Amino acid sequence: MATKFVVSGTASAWRWKQFRQAVVAEVVIYGALGAWRHVSPARRSGSWQRLAARVPRQANYTVAA
Repeated sequence: MATKFVVSGTASAWRWKQFRQAVVAEVVIYGALGAWRHVSPARRSGSWQRLAARVPRQANYTVAA
């Protein structure tokens, strides 16, 4: 059974604020990375798809040889 630790109101509020800021920052970062991927030259040319499709085949040929 898990035990709960009671933290004073000030420390608890400070921790909640820090946690909330970290979550917001993470959401913003992931959103920016997702948007960057959709406008990057690799995305527009499809080269990342060709590269991703090429790697497993190379691995199969290496194992078979």
